[in-house]
Amino acid sequence: MRQGTLRNTVDWSYNLLDEDEKALFCRLSVFAGGCTLDAAERMASGNDVLPTLGVEAIDLVSSLADKSLLWVNTDTSGTQEDAEPRIIILQTIREYAIEKLKARGETGPAKGLHLAYYVTFAERAEVYLRRSEQQEWLERLDRENDNLRVALTWSKV
Repeated sequence: MRQGTLRNTVDWSYNLLDEDEKALFCRLSVFAGGCTLDAAERMASGNDVLPTLGVEAIDLVSSLADKSLLWVNTDTSGTQEDAEPRIIILQTIREYAIEKLKARGETGPAKGLHLAYYVTFAERAEVYLRRSEQQEWLERLDRENDNLRVALTWSKV
């Protein structure tokens, strides 16, 4: 009974979103362990299959956070001082968003954007791992470990 109530509540919230909010909310579900605003911007920019959203990613993220469908974790204690905030979706909400992404027929294209983003991220990291910024980039790689693992899984398909 409680699961049904939670689903109805999330469904109600989702149905109140405008089309751009729905699109980004669903696309963000491909991230494991959250993502940075830069990654969310990449998802909002679309590709050959997914259209570019008409509103800036930061505005959409802010609106989704205001509607309690995600939150932005700005607590960087215990990590580098200038660590980027992370956009987090609770697992139960993420599973709902994954279902909606599938229903929209956008799972493959969203995974493709995710994979392309993390290929570029890994290529950038490689350069900095041999420089004075090594520690900073090791911390970034650690924060993105779940997403890198998911991207590797998708690259094998």
